[in-house]
Amino acid sequence: MKSDQPTDFLIIGAGFSGLVIAERLSAAGWKCVVVDRRNHLGGNARDATDAAGVKTWFDLERLEGGDDYDRKIQRNIARCSFFIPIVSATTQRRLEGYFRREWSYAIDRARNIADGAVFILPVCVDDTNEGAAQVPDKFRAVHFTRLAGGEVSPAFLEQYLSVARRVAHLAVGEPKPKLASADR
Repeated sequence: MKSDQPTDFLIIGAGFSGLVIAERLSAAGWKCVVVDRRNHLGGNARDATDAAGVKTWFDLERLEGGDDYDRKIQRNIARCSFFIPIVSATTQRRLEGYFRREWSYAIDRARNIADGAVFILPVCVDDTNEGAAQVPDKFRAVHFTRLAGGEVSPAFLEQYLSVARRVAHLAVGEPKPKLASADR
């Protein structure tokens, strides 16, 4: 947005709350500008994962003009270690949206992952009831984590890192399977 265009709301902070407020106001037809002292989206949640050495990919900040965004998002979902869908009152209201396609891509990938392996880690950031949430059945089959206000708690971060370490150990620690003569 050019600086000489009128703005209805200037929102300070590109964390979860600031982005949700901007989304809700924009959906109601208001013009919003979101600013943050940091050069990334995600606020404290992003800072906490970065500090823990967890590489995160936010599609809104990594997509650039001219990108084939659908292909880029598919490629990143195909390469990620974990898919963390954010469930909230906002996702409840939006029965149609691109994020639902992203969820479908993750479910497609999960079909190729061993039963019991951890890949989809749904997170609810408000009081949305996960049993009644408008989410795919595959999400309901796993435990939802609750992060009040989108704030990443030390307990959540430790749980996430524990799962990541366990998955990394399994991937590195298992011997390579022997090839049967028919496979050579």
